[in-house]
Amino acid sequence: MIKSPRGFNDKRSLSALRQITERERAIVRLPNGLAAAATLWELYKSGVVAVPVSPRVDAAYLAFVSKHSGASWIVDRSGVARVRESDARGALDDLVSSDDRFLMYTSGSTGGPKGVVLGREAVEHNARTVATAHRFTDGPHGTFLPLFHCNALMMSLIGTQLSGSTLVLFDRFEPRFFERELDEYGVRTVSMVPAMIHDLIAAAPKWPRSLDYVITAAAPLSSELAAAFFDLYGPRLVQGYGLTEAVNFSCLCPLMSDAQFRSEYIDAHPPIGQPLPGTDAKIIDGELYVSGPNLMRCYWRDPETTHSVLQNGWLRTGDLATVRRGLLVLSGRRKEQINRGGESLSPHTVETAYSARGVKHTVVFGVRDHRLGEDIGVWVDNVLNAQELLCAQADSLAPAVVVSGPLPRTESHKVKRLQVGFGLRGRTESQSRYGSLLDAAMRVARRVSSAETTKHVRNTSAAEYILQEAQRLIEFERLCAGDVDAGPGDTGSAEKALGVLADSWSDVVAERRSGEDLMRGMPGFWEELMCGWPMGVYAELAATLLKERSLLSGRVLELAAGIGNASRLVAPHVTGEYLRTDKHVALLERLPLRGAKARLDFDCPTDLGQFDVIFAVNGLHCAAHKAATLRFIYQSLKTGGSVLLAEGARTTTVEGCPWALNMFYGLFDGWWNIGGFLERREWLSLMADAGFDELGFSRYRAGRHDLGGLIWGRRSS
Repeated sequence: MIKSPRGFNDKRSLSALRQITERERAIVRLPNGLAAAATLWELYKSGVVAVPVSPRVDAAYLAFVSKHSGASWIVDRSGVARVRESDARGALDDLVSSDDRFLMYTSGSTGGPKGVVLGREAVEHNARTVATAHRFTDGPHGTFLPLFHCNALMMSLIGTQLSGSTLVLFDRFEPRFFERELDEYGVRTVSMVPAMIHDLIAAAPKWPRSLDYVITAAAPLSSELAAAFFDLYGPRLVQGYGLTEAVNFSCLCPLMSDAQFRSEYIDAHPPIGQPLPGTDAKIIDGELYVSGPNLMRCYWRDPETTHSVLQNGWLRTGDLATVRRGLLVLSGRRKEQINRGGESLSPHTVETAYSARGVKHTVVFGVRDHRLGEDIGVWVDNVLNAQELLCAQADSLAPAVVVSGPLPRTESHKVKRLQVGFGLRGRTESQSRYGSLLDAAMRVARRVSSAETTKHVRNTSAAEYILQEAQRLIEFERLCAGDVDAGPGDTGSAEKALGVLADSWSDVVAERRSGEDLMRGMPGFWEELMCGWPMGVYAELAATLLKERSLLSGRVLELAAGIGNASRLVAPHVTGEYLRTDKHVALLERLPLRGAKARLDFDCPTDLGQFDVIFAVNGLHCAAHKAATLRFIYQSLKTGGSVLLAEGARTTTVEGCPWALNMFYGLFDGWWNIGGFLERREWLSLMADAGFDELGFSRYRAGRHDLGGLIWGRRSS
C-alpha cells in the first residue's frame, strides 16, 4: 500500500502504461507523489526498463538522457508519449537484458552522469534485505526523498511493496509539520538526507509518537550534525551507505545506546556500519570494494568505465574507508583527495581539523596551484567570521581559497566538491625569493633609519610614512632574529625599486623629489616594476580567475587600469563590452587594446552604467574613501554581477612583518597619505557593509608570508 497526503485517483494514466512493452525503455519525469510511485511500480511489474529523472532537469539534460538511454517512451505530467523514432535509437537491442528493470543516471558528484543498469534480481535482493533490516512489516515506512533518488526508489518503494508493507510518500519536507504528519500516518521509520536533518534540528519539532528512528544516507553525516540531533532526540538515528551501482544500501549501522552513539557518532566521525547480509566488503589501498548479488549489470553503453570499476564480482566504490571497532568509516572520495605537492589530504580530515578550531559546517575541496599541483579550498557559511581562524599563516592546513554562497549539489543533496573549486586556484612560491626581497628591504630600512637626514623628517609627509615602515621592519627583524629565509631568486625590478628609495632618501626627506618625479627620470621602469615579480602576479591571478570562471562575456569594467599590467592579460579574452578606466587617461592611451577608455576618479566617480563584472588590480587601496567607492561599485553592478579585487597585504605574517615594498610605494601620493594596503579582513568587512554577499578570497603566499591575493563578492539583489 502506498499513501500520500495528496492522493492519486488517475486510473487512466496507469492504463496508458500498458502500451509500453517489456524491455522497452521509458523515461519517467514526474513530481514526487503517488502518480510517480504507481507509475514506477507498474512499469517494474511489466518488465519495462524505467529511466527515472527529476522533473526539474533542464531541456539539455533531458535531451542527453533521451539520446543516451535510447528511450522509446516518456511519462510526464502531460501523459504517456512515444519518443520520436529519430530519438529512440531502437527500442530493443542486444544491450538490453530481459532482467533489466532500471536505468539510473548517477548524480555525477565527481564527474558527468553515467547510466547504471540494474536488474530485477539485484533490485529485489537489496530491497528485501533492507526491508527486513528495518522491519518494514512492523509499521509504515515514510520517505521525504524523491522517487528518482535511488534510496527512495529501491528501499522505500520497492522494499515496501515486495514486503507487503505500507509506504507513506511525502511530496515535500516541512520541518514544522514533522511531528503531526508522521503521527497522522503512524510512520515507524522515515528516510531523510543530512540536509533535511539539519533543517529539522533548526525547527526542533517534538518527536513523533509513532516514530522509532530516522534512516539517513545519500550524503555524509557530520559529527556536529549527529551531536545536534542527539541533543534533541537522542540516539534514534541510523546511518547507512550505498551507491546506485550497488542498487542502494551496502552497509547499515545498528541502533545504538546513548553511550554507543556518543562514542561512534559524536566523539568520532560517524560510521556507515557493517555490510548487509549477502554483501561482502574489503579495503584495498584504502579504498572500499563491495561484492554481492545486488551489483549493477553495467554502465550503459560504457564498457570501458564498467571494466574499470567492476571486476571479478567486486565493485570499486571510489570511497576511502577504514574499520573502527568493527564498523566501516568513510573518509572521502578518492577523486576528491587533495594532492598537495605529493601530500595526500582527505577533505574529511581537514574539515575535522577546522571544526576543532571552531569553524563548523565546512566543505573542503581541491583547488589548483601552479607549484603544488593542488591546495586546500574551503566553503564556509560566513567568510568574515571564519577567515581569521582558518588563515593563521603558520598553519599547515590553512586554506588557499575560501568561498561562501550557495553550494552546488546533486539531486540527492550531495555536494559537488569538484564543481565548488572549479576555476579557483591559490598561488604559492618558495619563501627564499620573497625572503631575498625582504632581506633587501631590511637593509634599506636600516640605512634609512640611520641616515643623518632622517632627523629632519617632517610630520605628515611621505618620508614620515616611509620611516615608520622602516622601523616596523627593523622591529620585525629584531623579534625574528633576522630569520627571513633569504635564498636564491631573481628579485629584479622590485629590489631595484628599494635601491631607488635608498639612493634618493635625502631628497625625499627634503621634499625635493616625489615618487612621481623619480619615475619620470626612469622611463619604462614603472611598467617594468608593475608587470614584473611580484606585482605582475596579482594581475595574473585576477586574469586567470576571470577567464576560468567565465566572467568576461558581459559588460566588463576595469578600475585603475594604469599601465595595463592586468589589461593586457584580460583584453584578448573579453567577448563582451570592455571599458578600461583610470584617473589618468593618458596612461590608458599608451597601450593599444580593444575596448573603450574613460576617466574615473575613485573619490568623485561618474556614472558609467551597469556592468556584469568590475575588477581592479592593486588599485582600490588608493581610494580615499574606500567604503564609498565600494558602494559605488555595488550600485554599478547588475543584479548577479561580481566584483574582483587583487590586493597586496599590509602585513604578511602573524608577527606583523610589513610587506617588503611598503616603503617604496610610500613615495607616492595615494599611498603614504591614504595608508597603502589594507588587511584582508578589512576588505571583507568593507565589502559586506557595501552589500556584497557570496564573499570569497584566494591567497598568494611565499612560504609563511601571506602576500594578499584576490577578494571577490557578488551583488545578489
